[in-house]
Amino acid sequence: MTLYKKCQLFMAWVLVVFFTFPAWISALQGTFGTAGIFAGMAFWLGHGAVMMHVFRCHDCGLSPFLSNKGFLAISTPWPRKVCGHCGRNHCEADDR
Repeated sequence: MTLYKKCQLFMAWVLVVFFTFPAWISALQGTFGTAGIFAGMAFWLGHGAVMMHVFRCHDCGLSPFLSNKGFLAISTPWPRKVCGHCGRNHCEADDR
């Protein structure tokens, strides 16, 4: 499976989490109170960390969700097909 396809599947999951947010955060609050809300927020914010640190270009290590390497990189909500640093096509099958 290509890196781009993995990122697309992850973003589909993020959209499911986003649209069902009111239901599951209410369930967590009803079950655990305020602690449930904090756990839900940590779960939600953890998705951003996964986007930046789990999915990496096989050549240079840049996340497909970032525009380039550097302090002022722009984060995008949808993955890039071509790496912003080395130019690798993320739609090609990984041969490693």
